[in-house]
Amino acid sequence: DVLKEKCDQEPTPNSGEIISPQDVTCLYEQNPHNLLDPCDALAFYMVVTRTTKCKSKHGKNLCKKIGLQKPLQGAHCLFGMTPSLRRSGCRTAKELARVGEPLSYQKRRRGDLRKVLVTADAVLARHAIEAGWGVLGF
Repeated sequence: DVLKEKCDQEPTPNSGEIISPQDVTCLYEQNPHNLLDPCDALAFYMVVTRTTKCKSKHGKNLCKKIGLQKPLQGAHCLFGMTPSLRRSGCRTAKELARVGEPLSYQKRRRGDLRKVLVTADAVLARHAIEAGWGVLGF
């Protein structure tokens, strides 16, 4: 409840542009040999939300793994602030590209990122994303 109230007090951020799953994969793989370079942090992050039901079992399992069990609930961010987060984001983006349709990808500027929240609560994750925070599941 306290975190939800903090999220509600934040001013609404500018929403990023909606991009395709293929574009997400391309952005994370721009310099594949530089994935280990600590200076090669990305200037953006991706917000992944689920828009409809998944038709395949693989899609359902993947959405469940990243905390997107139900449509229009929860959110997950793909970051590129460190080499390990960039590799993880690249791997997750490739898997999500195979799921396709039921997911929406929003590209946001990393400079607009206010806080990063680690939670398994889908409703809190959605509030955090709307407040301009980043969300990671566990």
